Amino acid sequence: MLAAIFPHVAKAKIATAFGMTECQINNQANLLKLKKTSAYMVKLAAETNAKLTESGKAHRFHKGQVPPNKGKKGMPSIGRMAETQFRKGSKPQTWRPIGTERYSKEGYLQVKIFETGVTRRDYVPVHILVWELHRGAVPSKTHVSFKDGDRTHIEIDNLELVSFADMMRRNTVHRLPPELKELIMLRGCVRATITKRLKKEASHGS
Repeated sequence: MLAAIFPHVAKAKIATAFGMTECQINNQANLLKLKKTSAYMVKLAAETNAKLTESGKAHRFHKGQVPPNKGKKGMPSIGRMAETQFRKGSKPQTWRPIGTERYSKEGYLQVKIFETGVTRRDYVPVHILVWELHRGAVPSKTHVSFKDGDRTHIEIDNLELVSFADMMRRNTVHRLPPELKELIMLRGCVRATITKRLKKEASHGS
């Protein structure tokens, strides 16, 4: 019986007819994998919108109705509010003009080149600007890194593009003890030398 009437009858009516709660009806329908028909859902949506429209009439502005605060200024200043409020065009004490330089928490030199009002968007790393000036836009999934590791040495010859994967590997190695880090770097050099020699021999053999 539930399978026959559930798809197109409201759960409240079904619960009353069966002498059960809506929650019990819903649980049983889930067990039987019963769903409401599309026609029922469209009808339900229309009825719901009609109810909301009717209930909201009393709270809407009618055509020609004048709002009670028309022509009035904002909330009046109370006490010393007028002394402490921002004047039109005034800027907060933390504001800095375009061209201002600063160092980020990570130690990168940044310069302010935008005026969006959001500090983290207004400042751009100087080494990124240097790279874009000489090499163009930074490709996605890459990072402009310092060859000598000195973030204050901002010269184009000291900058290189590193993939995110390589950057992660570098950072992981730097956290290791000096002896182990040196061993890993030596192993990388040995592998690179072997690979280069094998390619050379293969080209001569062909």
